[in-house]
Amino acid sequence: MASIHKDTGRSPFWYCAYRLPDNRRVLRSTGETDEDKARAVCQGWEKAAKDALQKKFSISTARKGFNAVLEIIKKEPMPDVLIGEYLRQWYRDQDTPDAKQTTIRRYKSVVEEFLASIGDNATMPLETLEIADIESFKNKQLKAGKAPGTVNLSIKILRIPLNQARRLGKIMTNPAEGVSHVNAAPNARKTFSNSDIQKLLARADWMDSEDRKGKAGYGTGIQWRGMILLGVGLGMRLQDAADLTWGNIGLEEEVIHYVPHKTSKIKKKTIPLPMTRELHKYFSSIPRGISDSIPVFPSFYKKRNNGEFGLSQRFADLIVGAGIDRQEQTGKKKNVGKGRRFFGLCFHSLRHTCISNLANSGVSKEMRMAIVGHDSDEHDKYTHISLDAKREALDKLPKYKEAK
Repeated sequence: MASIHKDTGRSPFWYCAYRLPDNRRVLRSTGETDEDKARAVCQGWEKAAKDALQKKFSISTARKGFNAVLEIIKKEPMPDVLIGEYLRQWYRDQDTPDAKQTTIRRYKSVVEEFLASIGDNATMPLETLEIADIESFKNKQLKAGKAPGTVNLSIKILRIPLNQARRLGKIMTNPAEGVSHVNAAPNARKTFSNSDIQKLLARADWMDSEDRKGKAGYGTGIQWRGMILLGVGLGMRLQDAADLTWGNIGLEEEVIHYVPHKTSKIKKKTIPLPMTRELHKYFSSIPRGISDSIPVFPSFYKKRNNGEFGLSQRFADLIVGAGIDRQEQTGKKKNVGKGRRFFGLCFHSLRHTCISNLANSGVSKEMRMAIVGHDSDEHDKYTHISLDAKREALDKLPKYKEAK
């Protein structure tokens, strides 16, 4: 049985003598000079040791026992950290001025879907969260038709705040770490053939004639022509192309200056890229903005990529309109519910096509990386590629018919 003792010669505090779960008897200072308070602390330690011996010990029971002691000695209890409150506060804290709103929306969506999955347990203390809760959420996501990659990303996102909670001592272990990975055959992005590119450009020209019906103007079709040429000619991503302004376009020096959105938070240095001949002719033929801030493609500038009416879907419609098979990769069994269908051909396939064309033309890996903006620490340290060398490499790309 636990007991308290005082050694006035060494310390003003009462000491607690009790047995640990391994049956060792220890003597520890309670940090209390009041006898009643010291006895309450000592009894709390003894109970925790007995609970551990009987395998009843957990952070939750320890918190309750500790709070009971704090109540006796008239101190504020240790508050519970609730699952829902903690996770919601976590994604709110991520919403900083530098954060991408798409990332914040993704975090919020995953957290809210998880909290809906565990129902009333969202009001329970954080330390009660178990691997089974995360596994159940994963299985519900799969049953709803979500792609394996999407489900794996959701679990990865949940690991972030739970790892933070573990580091802060709010939980002992991260239950999301014990959740198994969903395996699935990888979806492969395809490339457009030269014939496909000609069909896309022809479709864009047809769209422009339909938009204008013989009237002078600058319709979406002719804007798509420029977007396509940027994708297949420079490997430019959809958002990067859509958000170009005339300040990015150097017609006299035949150069495009831009910082890719994907790396803009990390690397803000602008690297010039030479225009292909088709791109220079294209930019010279369309109405130039009065100021550098005027968008090159006003119909697409700052528009969302995703969603039913996003730029990705609009380009997908253009592919279908051009009579090109989008090469669906999701197999014979179509996804239902919230499942995402994956197609081999999309705007990003133009980037794959550009890289493949450069490789097939004998352009070195280092040069290809420099042109399309792929990053590598080793290449950055040892490779310095001139604008003229890039121009010579781009001259090797296939040539496409100009608009009439």
